[in-house]
Amino acid sequence: MDKDAIIVLVVVSALLLVLLPLLFISFRERKRTSSGHKEKEPFILDKGERGEYIVDKMLKEVCEYFGGYSYRGLKLEDEYGNWTEIDNVYIGPIGIYLIETKNRDGIIQGDISSKKWTQISGTYIHYLDNPIMQCIRHEKFFKRVIKNVGKVESLSIFVSGDISNIQYKNVFTLRDAEKYLVKQKRFLADSKVEYINSQVLKFINNPPFTHKQYSQWMENQKRTNSNFY
Repeated sequence: MDKDAIIVLVVVSALLLVLLPLLFISFRERKRTSSGHKEKEPFILDKGERGEYIVDKMLKEVCEYFGGYSYRGLKLEDEYGNWTEIDNVYIGPIGIYLIETKNRDGIIQGDISSKKWTQISGTYIHYLDNPIMQCIRHEKFFKRVIKNVGKVESLSIFVSGDISNIQYKNVFTLRDAEKYLVKQKRFLADSKVEYINSQVLKFINNPPFTHKQYSQWMENQKRTNSNFY
């Protein structure tokens, strides 16, 4: 074997030693993903959306434990065109749970009668809507548009932040909310769960406009239709 052939053989062997482990790792990762063992987290920019995603993952575990359905960012609309959006929802044999999700840092302070709660983070003070009031509004709206729903419970879950100063039974950390849910007992028949879920699916398949979406739709109409006023 001449000198040039030996050099080519050495180079090819070196490349194979480098590439084969990389190919094996890539194949193993694809296999894990396709088998359902690895779920890739979606790219979420907004801190609030990330909190909703975390709570949704927890609710999916509750679904695995009890059965049922979980939804994130559920938009509901009444017959007058009024609408609301609920961060997270669980529908299952242990009941209907509407969740106002907060993903805030620092110390959270407030009470049931305060219009705004405070978030103290370092030297900064920020304000957030009272989640208890938000829960009450969502509960009333849900029961108005979903007929014959029966008992509905609303929770406020703080994915992050210190809520040790909050003394209200339906305000939870993420971990405490999960403990609370898995301790509940089944009381809804499967047929009732399916009925309620079928009503919710109507809104999912035909969601209302948000204010931002409506404004964008108006702008698109003006650009594409010269007769649009």
